[in-house]
Amino acid sequence: MIKVDYNLLEEITELTSSDWSASDYIYPPVVAWDKFRGKTFNYRFSSDSNFYIYIHLPFCKTRCTFCRYYSKPVVRASLYKKYTDLIIQEIKIWARKINIPKEKIKLKSIYFGGGTPTLFDLNKIFDEIIKHFPLNYLEQVNIETTPESLDTLNKILFLKKHGLNAISRIMIGAQSLDTKVLKAINRSQSQKKDIKKAFYLCKNARIKTIGVDMIVGLPKQTEESLLKDVKFLIKLKPQVIHLYGLVKSPTTALSGKEFFIIKKLEPIMKKAKKILIRSHYKSNRYTEFDTEWLYKGNEKFQNKQIFLIPNEPQKLNCKICIGPSAMGYITFPNGEKKIPKRVMFINTWNFDEYEKKICGGKLAIDKYYKFNTPEDEKRSYIIRNLKNDTLDYGLYKKKFGTSILCDFSEELMLVKKHFEGREECVESNSKLAFSSNSKRERMVLARLFYSSKIFNRCMDILETENF
Repeated sequence: MIKVDYNLLEEITELTSSDWSASDYIYPPVVAWDKFRGKTFNYRFSSDSNFYIYIHLPFCKTRCTFCRYYSKPVVRASLYKKYTDLIIQEIKIWARKINIPKEKIKLKSIYFGGGTPTLFDLNKIFDEIIKHFPLNYLEQVNIETTPESLDTLNKILFLKKHGLNAISRIMIGAQSLDTKVLKAINRSQSQKKDIKKAFYLCKNARIKTIGVDMIVGLPKQTEESLLKDVKFLIKLKPQVIHLYGLVKSPTTALSGKEFFIIKKLEPIMKKAKKILIRSHYKSNRYTEFDTEWLYKGNEKFQNKQIFLIPNEPQKLNCKICIGPSAMGYITFPNGEKKIPKRVMFINTWNFDEYEKKICGGKLAIDKYYKFNTPEDEKRSYIIRNLKNDTLDYGLYKKKFGTSILCDFSEELMLVKKHFEGREECVESNSKLAFSSNSKRERMVLARLFYSSKIFNRCMDILETENF
């Protein structure tokens, strides 16, 4: 167990939030992963393997002030073409690495994330994907966009061309529809008009699932303006409304700003919840402040790369990462054990380095981490669950076959001691239940569950300031 003071845990939390991976609840944090060498990635894929492709297109017309991910503002059309060509080359490299006959590959889902994917030629990228991957097993195509960039049906023509309308999910990142808020976050201020047009295009293309992302707690945003936005969206009848709280991070342009009107998310989330329930939406919750609302609770509208895959521990599952800063993983069988072995990896977010690797015919992976022991998976599980409102001892035992009170008794004692005499953390019925306003403290206390090896790596980086 790591015995440190809270201020030191705060410093480590700032460190793990200071890169573009947004790995606040990832264990180990990306800064502590191993440097990738080509020979360390030597896995044999088979026709029994499942594949999921994530394509990261981290470029936008402007960079939003709230954005904490790797993205760059690009205005020259030639750069979009250049990046599209690099993405196509990376798909070819992965296809060679997989080295399975095309007809035997089981591709389950494709996700275009950003940035703003619909600024790019997705038809051209998709044409390259289907040269190497069949569509027989495909369950979902997910596309992120903004209201103003989805301005023509041609941008998603490939969905209709290949008969993928029924399994397509387009998420429109509106974030807000209030002009004062949009100005404060450096977004187009015509989003109400633009989102109506985007909905019209999607419905015209017979897209089965249309969703909207909205952020709560943005600069200049009021309770009244947020609830007004939610009511406006309900009239458009999206299958998904995703509400999530603003995350303040060192990688955003919001540090030190004083124009936040909404101080607490809990009251406004409760009011939005009532409006959505009355309109036949049902919660598909990640956490209290990160919830997808599905129309009539229909599970087919959810993001399958998060919820449905992978759930086959006796098969090799690979999430292929394409593009700068894209993150992927491989899980593969671990004998008769329920918990599969796992390796996570992330591409470089340095564009020049990315270009050099791809043009040289190499994977763009920069760092990786192998989960070689059950202890790694246990720590990862606890840290992920500290993001939620509840740490359930029973679910832990069901997953790992051991008691969390035995495995991490001292760490849990320190968490409870930190909240002693306060309502933010209550232990009852074999659970630790947290209140919503303890989110930041939970993020910091999650560092108690780092192994000594990972903790020391973070300390070394802090001391050398090499991040």
